[in-house]
Amino acid sequence: MMKENKIETHGNNSPGYVARDYIITVEKDNQKSLLGLKNKINDYLKRNYVPPEQRKGYNPLGFSLFSLPIYLEDERIELDHFNKILKLGVNKIAFIGEPASGKTTAIKRILKTAQEQKNPKIVPIILDFDDIQHADSIKERVKSILIINESQYIKLREEKRLMLIYDGLNEPDSETQKKAELISKRSEEFDESLFLITCRTNEFYRYCSPLYNKFAIRTIKRLDQDIQVDFMKNVSEDEIDNLLRSDLIKLFKENAQFSLICNTPFIFLMFFRIFKKEKQIPNSISMIYSNFLQDFLEEEENKNVSSKQFDVMKKLNLLQYVAYLMTKDNKVEIDVEHLIRLSDNKHQEEIIQIIPVLLTNGLIISCGNDKRIKYFQQTLQEYLLAEWFSLNSIFPKHFIIEEYGNIKYKGYFGEFKVSEFTLKMYEEITGILNLKDNIFKNMSAIYQIKKVNS
Repeated sequence: MMKENKIETHGNNSPGYVARDYIITVEKDNQKSLLGLKNKINDYLKRNYVPPEQRKGYNPLGFSLFSLPIYLEDERIELDHFNKILKLGVNKIAFIGEPASGKTTAIKRILKTAQEQKNPKIVPIILDFDDIQHADSIKERVKSILIINESQYIKLREEKRLMLIYDGLNEPDSETQKKAELISKRSEEFDESLFLITCRTNEFYRYCSPLYNKFAIRTIKRLDQDIQVDFMKNVSEDEIDNLLRSDLIKLFKENAQFSLICNTPFIFLMFFRIFKKEKQIPNSISMIYSNFLQDFLEEEENKNVSSKQFDVMKKLNLLQYVAYLMTKDNKVEIDVEHLIRLSDNKHQEEIIQIIPVLLTNGLIISCGNDKRIKYFQQTLQEYLLAEWFSLNSIFPKHFIIEEYGNIKYKGYFGEFKVSEFTLKMYEEITGILNLKDNIFKNMSAIYQIKKVNS
């Protein structure tokens, strides 16, 4: 029987608050040998699982992403309050930016402050792919979330209090164009409502032409040296001693490469955590991800007894394998049971056993009411896929460039799209330079794979 772990939570959220949606059903003809393990997961999730974001003190980066300012490129507006969105003077806005630039964090800040708005009381509704299929789908979503009737719904729209949000238009990018077309239609039908979307820059300009003339495009600014240094100066002495702080500020001021590497909130805070805890100076984005994951999993292993059923390396290998399965299936969110069906016999039992561990430590989180999970940051999935490519000796000749610059892996493990960020991480991990340029030139020579940090 699985040991219960008491986790302190915010407010009145009970351990089964979201976990009830993750109960794994078992088909009669499914592998009977896995039935007992699946029942263990069901039992664990019902009784023990608390979504990481609801836990008191949960902070995988050491600092909240809210601790760093997020600016718009042109207006120099910090996205720290909903009122600043209203002052932009438009009600259809596309926030675009690089991977891990803070698009979702900006939306979360806007959501938080919008809910505090009193006059008018704005009602934010987060949409998913099913919701944008038809105008009636959005209407039913709003009515079910708010528990209101038809006349109340009509009044809400007439008072222009509805704010519709679609976060992550590019996830996965194979459906981005279709989603852009649907959102274009819905934005016309909900012309009086605020409508906010987020998308990666390249994918937006590649696939989202239907939105160009309907949404005001606002680019999330990359972190510059001034923002980074200000953050380090203002961190309390409880978090970092002054000598270490001075060394870190000096490092960033004297070496422009570190400011360039850490130009997004997620990557900067990972770097800061590594430097503060391990006194290490990772000199590439892939090394930052690698060191962060290694340190995070070791720390969790020391805190959580149940986490010790797998060593750190085994957890990393399973995280890489799950990233491969999700990407191959064109998913950034995946149903737990579907994930298990995708895995081979060798990994099935291990994945079933590791899911509760990953949900507990927060590297994988819940997302929705239909047993779906995802990495707590999309770039983690993309980085882990690059590691999986390297460990499985995937050579440059296995990558091809398609129309619109789409990158695809085509080889022994199948055929599926990969992101530019994954390809960039693969270049850093293997030491292969200018891989994308070489693919464009049809250079398919086999390179010797060599880990940079071996």
